[in-house]
Formats: sequence, structure tokens, C-alpha cells
Amino acid sequence: MSIGFSGNMGFPLPANWSFNQIQTARVGSLDINRDVHKTGSDMGVWGVKGSPGSATVDEFIAYIRRVHEVAVAYRNSMPGFLDMDTNEMVLTFLRHPKYTNLRWWGLLGVVDGFVYKGWLGFLAFAQERILNRIDNVNDPTSGVVDFHINHLAAACVGVWLKGKPLAVDGTPPPTGIADFAGWGGDWIQHYGEWQDANALEPGQWRSGLDFCRAETPGEMVAGKLRSAFKLRDLLEDVMNMRAKIPAPVVSRGIVDEIIDTFQGLGRLVRYQNFFSRRFNSHPAALKLAALEMLGTFGPAPTDADDVKLAAYRTALMLTQSENPVLPFDMSPDQLSSFCDGLVEVIVTKVEAEAEKNSGS
Repeated sequence: MSIGFSGNMGFPLPANWSFNQIQTARVGSLDINRDVHKTGSDMGVWGVKGSPGSATVDEFIAYIRRVHEVAVAYRNSMPGFLDMDTNEMVLTFLRHPKYTNLRWWGLLGVVDGFVYKGWLGFLAFAQERILNRIDNVNDPTSGVVDFHINHLAAACVGVWLKGKPLAVDGTPPPTGIADFAGWGGDWIQHYGEWQDANALEPGQWRSGLDFCRAETPGEMVAGKLRSAFKLRDLLEDVMNMRAKIPAPVVSRGIVDEIIDTFQGLGRLVRYQNFFSRRFNSHPAALKLAALEMLGTFGPAPTDADDVKLAAYRTALMLTQSENPVLPFDMSPDQLSSFCDGLVEVIVTKVEAEAEKNSGS
């Protein structure tokens, strides 16, 4: 509201406002308005699409190269933030704004006020220089035409910051925040969908394995419900293993890893990479992780990240389903059957991918 009128002079900013004009500066013959944004409120529309529909892979690759250039420019121009990781900066811009709310910052451990200010500064810096935002990409390898870049980036940044490699003897690490940010969070939502299906059609969906089998084809539609663990989300989740682990030494940055995943040989082994790098290609390890992510197995929380994961997991379970039933209240055989469904989905995808690459 213009300060030339009395509407915002001597009155507090209305609770549902995000922006307010605080000054009018005279520059030559022009009146320039100076506005402020209320911290934590709606950021508004901060970019426009150059064209409708999903971008091509080539367009997407050019886009992330540009994001990386902007990240480097920001870091070099801000002496106080020279230690910012440009790989993390790229992923943060790609996941913004859906996956950069306070809940996500808290999950990934950004709680220091000075650091948080630096991230907000980078996002503002980048959005001024990248107006034509790409949100979806057409992925010819999988046939998915609306591959969600923000969801992929959120899963990737979880692995980048919190991922752990296999042990020396090949033992997969316990489930953690890196999993929750990707496949684990979607798995919990899928569990909630199963509970809703049970409430609507109790006789049909008692078996978790049957529920997963019914939802695996195409977009994973079961009865009246649409699952959060559909094919596109599953692809976006499994591709995060290209982000950082389990290579002992990471010689390539996130841009090169994404390029390989969409254009290089990595695009041919997405499910195989996920299964081998996270679970050492052991179905039993995958099933154990699925049970751990639901909070029914695994060691008691021992550090801050474990405690945080337990809290986030419970909160997601209680808010995702319209008929929440915590896993502890389910029978062990029902939970086991449900987790068998995830194993079956992944193993089937891995085998199909390997068969396709062999040409048989």
C-alpha cells in the first residue's frame, strides 16, 4: 500500500500480508517503491516459465549448469559464506520453495541464524538471475513426462548431507535422515495410504503385499486412492543415490552426477545403483530398512539425528493418513507383508533394468 495514503501509516502490518511498502524514493522523475518481506510468510511468485510443459533433458542440463554458475558467483561475492558448498547450493535452489520451508531446514540441520541468513541471501540472489524456472523434465529413459525436479533435489540433498556408505564388510547403514528425505518419507506416506484403503475397503486391503501389488502398475492407483509412492516418485527417490555415496572419494560434483543420471550410462542403471549402493543388493537388507523406517525395528535413538527422525516419522504418520494407525498397533505379519511389497517392487525394477540392458 502506498505511503502516500494513510492505510499503512501508524498501523501494524495485517497478519496475512507478506509484503509492505515502507518508502518511496525519488530517482530523477521516477518514484521508486521500497518494499519489505515479512520473514516466514509467502514468498509470492518468484519466477515464470518460459514455456508450458516439461523441459527436455538438454534444457534441464543447461539449466542446472546455469544454477551452478550463479551459486559460484554468490559464494565468491560473499566473504562470510566462502565455505558454502556449491553442490548443496544447487540442490537447495532446485528444491526451493516446496522443500525449503522451516520443517526441511530443521530436518537437515540448518538451525544457525547466520547460516540461515546466508541461504536466504543465496536464494534471493539466484532468483533475480534465473527467471525462467524449470520444475519438470521429460525423461525419455523412463517415459515419465513430468519428472519433478524439486522432489529429486530434496532426496539428493538428504543423501548429500546425511548419507552414509556401506560398511567395509558391505553391511548397509541403519536407516536415517538421508532415507527419510527420499524413499523413506514416501514409504511412510504409502503406509498412510494403505491405512486409508483399509478404512474404505477393509476386506480387500488387509494384506499390505496385495496393496503394493495393486499399486505398482503405471501410476499406482488403488481403488479410490492415489498413492504417494507412485512410479514417478519412486524414480525420483532411487536416483538420489547418485548424489554422494557410497564412493570412497567423490571426484565429481552434483552437476556431473545429475548429467550422468539423465544423459550418461547412469540412466541405464538407476534402480541397480540404488539397490546396490544403499542395500548392497540384498533383499533382506531392504526389507529391514523398510521396517526400520516405519519405526518397528532397529536400535533405540542414540544421537540427535535419531531422535529427530523418530519425531518427524511419527508426525508424518499422524498427518498423512485420514485414519492413522501406528505400526506398533499393526500385527507383525501385516507389517511384514507390507514391506515385502516394497522389496518386490524394487527387485522387479532391478531385474527388468538388467534384462533390458542385456538385450534379452
